[in-house]
Amino acid sequence: MRTHAAIRALGEASEALAQSDDETEEPPAYLYWVDAGELQVMESRVYTDLRRPLRAVPLLRDVLSGYDATHTREMALYLS
Repeated sequence: MRTHAAIRALGEASEALAQSDDETEEPPAYLYWVDAGELQVMESRVYTDLRRPLRAVPLLRDVLSGYDATHTREMALYLS
C-alpha cells in the first residue's frame, strides 16, 4: 500500500512538473526550485526508502552525471 502511494505521488509530481512547462498558465510558486533533475533525486530517495536500490541508483547516477563542481553540496549529500 505504501509503495503504491509513493509511486503514485511520484507520477503526480512528474505530471505537475510537465504541466508547469506549459507557458499558457502560471506555474505554482512551489515549483521555483524543482526541475527534472531535482525530481529525479526525489524519486531516487523514495526508492531508497522503499528499499529498492536497483531503481534508485540509476536515477541518482544519471542526475549526478550532469552536476559540475558548483554542486559540491548536492554531490556530497546525494553520494552519501
